Amino acid sequence: MQAGTAVDPDDHPILARRLSRRQLIALDGVLVLVYACALLSTGPTGVSSSSVPPLSASAPWERLVLIAAATAPVAVRRIWPLPVFAVVLAVTAVAVVRDAAWDPFLSAAFALYTVAVTARGPSSRDEPVARVGRGSR
Repeated sequence: MQAGTAVDPDDHPILARRLSRRQLIALDGVLVLVYACALLSTGPTGVSSSSVPPLSASAPWERLVLIAAATAPVAVRRIWPLPVFAVVLAVTAVAVVRDAAWDPFLSAAFALYTVAVTARGPSSRDEPVARVGRGSR
C-alpha cells in the first residue's frame, strides 16, 4: 500500500469490522440453520434425557417441528430478546419431555445470553465490573 492512498472501509474481511444490525441478524440466521441441521442429522441418543418416558409414540414430523420451533426464533433474538427466550424455553421444555432433541437447551441458553446482555436494571450501575469500566475511561 502506498502512502497517501485512501482505504475503502468496505474492503475489509467480514469479521474485521463492526457488523450492522441487519448483518448480525443474518449471521444469527445462518448459525440457527446450521444448528438445526446438526440436530436433525444426528438425532437423539435413544436414551431419554428426562426421567419420565416420552408420552406416546411421536409422529414422523413432530421432531422436525419441535426442532424448528426451538431454534428458528433465535434468529431474531436481537430484535425481541425476552419473547424469543420465552418461546424457545417453552418449546425446549416440550422437546425434552418428548425426547425430540439431544441438545435442546443450547438455543435457550443462546437466547438467554441476549436477554442478560440487554437487560437494564437499577443494580447494573452498582456492579463492580461497571465501576471498573467507568474508572478506566
